[in-house]
Amino acid sequence: MTVGGPILRLEQLTKYFGAFKALDALSLEIDEGEVFTLLGPSGCGKTTTLRIIAGLEQPDAGRIWLGDRPIVSVGDRINVPPHKRNMGMVFQSYAIWPHKTVFENVAYPLRVRRVGDAEVRRKVEWALGLVGLEGLAQRQGPQLSGGQQQRVALARALVYEPSVLLLDEPFSNLDAKLREQMRVQLKLLLKDIKITAVFVTHDQVEALSLSDRVAVMNQGHVEQLGAPRDLYERPATAFVRDFLGSTVLLRGYTGDGAPAGQVAIHLTDVPGVVLHAATDEPVPPAGREVLVAVRPEDVHVRAEANGGGPNALVGTLEALLFVGDHYECRVVLPGAQTVFLHAPRATRLREGDAVHLSVAPEAVSVWPA
Repeated sequence: MTVGGPILRLEQLTKYFGAFKALDALSLEIDEGEVFTLLGPSGCGKTTTLRIIAGLEQPDAGRIWLGDRPIVSVGDRINVPPHKRNMGMVFQSYAIWPHKTVFENVAYPLRVRRVGDAEVRRKVEWALGLVGLEGLAQRQGPQLSGGQQQRVALARALVYEPSVLLLDEPFSNLDAKLREQMRVQLKLLLKDIKITAVFVTHDQVEALSLSDRVAVMNQGHVEQLGAPRDLYERPATAFVRDFLGSTVLLRGYTGDGAPAGQVAIHLTDVPGVVLHAATDEPVPPAGREVLVAVRPEDVHVRAEANGGGPNALVGTLEALLFVGDHYECRVVLPGAQTVFLHAPRATRLREGDAVHLSVAPEAVSVWPA
């Protein structure tokens, strides 16, 4: 996606709630036209950041720029009111008024801005068309499904054509199937209207599938910022590695004998087994204790146990769970170490089988123990 330069700049934002530091000198730049996601566990500061951007919370220190206009500067006592920031927001609860029709819910931001009736009608029809609710303008809030309420909230946030769209966990109240449908619809909509969007979620699937860039947050600061695939395949910290997806971790120590560009790891928990890991980093000296990390989907599980050599392990399939598009496997390795892996649906496996596990060196990463 082609995006412009920064439209939103956060500089050294700090926020306390009593003695708890929710944001710790947070700085970010969000480009015009991109979908930017704040991802992290509960309490990491992502919703606080969004609420400060929207003007619903005041930081204790820091500044925010919208384009070349300062909208927050604690030192200069600047705090532009929320309705003057030209931002639309979709709340986690949708905040649909049950006593108003869909039309009046969507029209509310225009009424506040004293837009004329003819223009209100035109813009509401345009916004409802964007979200596929053209025929529901006269429905009352309680007559709508959860997915329809979510789309009304989205239309209301877009109706006055804001510079930035803010989304606070907008799918959290939907069931799994509807969440999946709404992710696709929202991605297509944002691509179509080319609006800058700041998205908050704790759901890694939402973040990875919707975003141009993701900031993984932890304890009020950004652990890592980058494109979704880069974060998943090249995590910079153990927190990012373990928060994004599942990880198989095994202990070992470095040894000799690996090809150029690789390091040999002798597994402590699986005696006699050596894993080779491809690395661009300097190879640690022999005898260094390390952890090796592998994504479960990168381990190939086969229903025979005749493999050997580097990057091959033998284990026993202790538990096998069919989850539709694949199997989830619990495999016991020699030495009683257990790992959780994935196997394709076409694989014919049974609990109790001996299995052969293999992984490419490029899928193995090495971490400090």
